[in-house]
Amino acid sequence: MTQETLAERSGLSVRGISDLERGVKRRPHPDTIRMLAAALDLAPETLASFRESATPRSPLAPAALPVPLTALIDREDEAPAIAALLDPGAGVRLVTLTGPGGVGKTRLAIQAAMDLRDGFADGVAFVALAGLTDPLLVLGAMANALGIRETPGRPPLDTLTKALQDRQALVVMDNFEHLLAAAPDVASLLAACPGLSVLATSRSPLHVGGEHEYPVRTLALPDPVHRHSPAELTGVPAVGLFVRQAQAVQPLFVVNEANAAAVSAICARVDGLPLALELAAVRMKTLAPRELESLLGNRLGVLTGGRQDRPARHRTMRSTIGWSHDLMPGDEQATFRRFAVFATGATLESTAAVIFDGDILAALDHLTALLDQSLVQRYEGTDGQPRFAMLETIREFALHQLAASEDESLARARHAAHFLDLAEQGETGLTGPDQAAWMARLETESGNLRAALGWSIQRGDAQGSQRFGSALWRFWSASGRLNEGRDWLDRALVLNPGDQSAVRAQALLRRGNIAVDLADYPSARGLYHQSLDIFQTLGDDVNVGRALGSLGLVYANQGEYAAARAAYESVLEVCQEHGWRPGEALALLNLGSVAVAEGDYTGARSVYDASLTIRRALGDAGGVAWASYWRGRLDRLDGRTGAANAWLTRAQAGFREVGDQLGIAYAMNELGYLASDDGNDRAALAYHLDALREREEAGAIQETVDSLEGIAAVAIVQLQVELGVKLFAAASEWRKTHGAPLLPALRSTYEGRIAQARSKLPSATFVRAWNEGETATLDEAIALAFTMTQ
Repeated sequence: MTQETLAERSGLSVRGISDLERGVKRRPHPDTIRMLAAALDLAPETLASFRESATPRSPLAPAALPVPLTALIDREDEAPAIAALLDPGAGVRLVTLTGPGGVGKTRLAIQAAMDLRDGFADGVAFVALAGLTDPLLVLGAMANALGIRETPGRPPLDTLTKALQDRQALVVMDNFEHLLAAAPDVASLLAACPGLSVLATSRSPLHVGGEHEYPVRTLALPDPVHRHSPAELTGVPAVGLFVRQAQAVQPLFVVNEANAAAVSAICARVDGLPLALELAAVRMKTLAPRELESLLGNRLGVLTGGRQDRPARHRTMRSTIGWSHDLMPGDEQATFRRFAVFATGATLESTAAVIFDGDILAALDHLTALLDQSLVQRYEGTDGQPRFAMLETIREFALHQLAASEDESLARARHAAHFLDLAEQGETGLTGPDQAAWMARLETESGNLRAALGWSIQRGDAQGSQRFGSALWRFWSASGRLNEGRDWLDRALVLNPGDQSAVRAQALLRRGNIAVDLADYPSARGLYHQSLDIFQTLGDDVNVGRALGSLGLVYANQGEYAAARAAYESVLEVCQEHGWRPGEALALLNLGSVAVAEGDYTGARSVYDASLTIRRALGDAGGVAWASYWRGRLDRLDGRTGAANAWLTRAQAGFREVGDQLGIAYAMNELGYLASDDGNDRAALAYHLDALREREEAGAIQETVDSLEGIAAVAIVQLQVELGVKLFAAASEWRKTHGAPLLPALRSTYEGRIAQARSKLPSATFVRAWNEGETATLDEAIALAFTMTQ
């Protein structure tokens, strides 16, 4: 029809028809709509659409964003990053902030939405979902937040689609995790409304098309290695939040030198989780930081008393974690509590072995579910492979669940069996071509190894705990944990003391090795003899040889060189007879050390080289490093400084490659002596001090004394003569008390330095300094040595 014909049929003016077609008039009167509809003779469904399109569109009235009461801490990069994802031109229209309860998802979402307000023409709405229990109510809540009236009898999805299909709006949907059945409807709405974007917060992803997950991290913690000043500590995000919340209940609270360590520990104990930090800070009204730290062994009992304006599930950490736990089906709850046996996380393979009887696919599915619920975190291990762990606050909740279930005994037994197998593989691995990888792996799993060994001892499993201790002794020694190893093996050996099995004999042997490293020679003799007696009774010739060789270490360290040589020659014969090449290499190395002590440098060089050849053939990188060390030491004593430097540098590199901290200290100390021989006292002091730090930390006492003697010699040359005399006297007294004489080849150098000191000091001053050194404890002598750096 022409405008004229339509005007005639409808009874309207031609001008009125023209204005409507040209958009000059956008809101026709209802009578005009009725007259046009009659003239066009529209079918009922077309008539309804015509009337709706002619009805003026009301603007959206989105619910206002909540106004934050606190500043955003440590999210300076995250809020802009989220805003950039949801920018209308970025192509992402559904972002879900995931993370454990109390990590700060809601606060971060509000900030990102505030940053985006100007980018959405029809506004930003906030939908609080925490109070809903029925997924069918989610779209209705969204409509209400946007100011859209629902039409009786029409599905909410249709109503929202009609209202939003040509709108540009952002909707924040807070706390979606318990309403995931509504997620497909949200996805459908997004598909139908190209201008709509959604920012959801949820402890688990929505798992719908187009979703972009954004995990929200916990707040950064203080570096445990670096010693922070109070001002630096307050600038660390987790500490900053704790301090701010503590001052809300205790206005005068500040971080100072007295409480800095405790405050740092509190923040670490609650994993830098914002809600946990807030709940911990509430306790500052009553407690001092050190008192609070001591109580955090029971985190769930302490972290209570949240604000009344928070949802009930955010007033205690137990309720917060329980909310996530209760959303899981029963089989996932079982996996959650059983996973708590892993003290320091686990690989997929370990999870499968301990929880799923080796079923990797089942472990994969259940770990994914726990990750989705933000109850487990994924991180990269030192080997580049993924590991999975719980925040300690969450793990404490899971351990309570495990203890209350019937699963605990089986879960812990499987955990202990798995890590005993790993420890025994590691003992072999630490003498093979993959030593560095095994050292790193055992270091990563050290928390699980401790937990498994502790449980074995607790349940009175003598053989299991003794096997554990025997398997781990080499790791304890190489990683500088001699005191820890001593304590574990002592606890294991208390169990079933009348046992005469090979397992107990091996544990006694390894405990003797640690006693030697700790310079406890009387204990070492007794332990080795007990071990030797059992192996002889069992007729185990190879292990009889091992026990004899170990006794040789005691003899050599206490200056009984003939007895040591006899023991090592017996061991060598047994090893060659049985074709045990690693033992043969060790026996040759030990015979070389006796030859050095006896001044037979040519003989020592011959057996050292033979040992080195075997170690290389075995691919034993650590053994090669030790053989290189002893070869370098020999050349230094023999005046071959160039060759000595080459051997020792090679040894140091080898120790670093396999992660042998004690070996590194040996090499550094010998390089210090080499630098002294070369007249480079500054370098010598640096080497000796570094070696002293490592040896003291490891508990290697005789080696610590050796380092003190090196520092004493440098002190005398550098005219800190009294200090040098005191250190020599302390070392001399220790050697006399413990029956550990100086190596004969070193006596002339030692005596020459003391004579040099006598010539530089008045007699009375020398005697006083010597007496002070003799009466000093070893710890006092070590502290005095470190003053050389000042």
